[in-house]
Amino acid sequence: LLLGLRRAEGVDLAALRERYAVDLLAANAGLLERLAADGLVARRGERLVPSPAGLAVADGLAAAFVLAPA
Repeated sequence: LLLGLRRAEGVDLAALRERYAVDLLAANAGLLERLAADGLVARRGERLVPSPAGLAVADGLAAAFVLAPA
């Protein structure tokens, strides 16, 4: 997750769910809404992609997520 949010292509949500049994969207729905409203991330299909502003604060973004099993 940390590395994915530091890259323009973002995080593959399906791969994260499959490999680690983590449903990032379900566990962080409110956080994702706030980050999207602030223009820091966007969902593009099965990817969570940081905006240029999100890339600038990527470490803080990753630290805010809860990684609960699906």
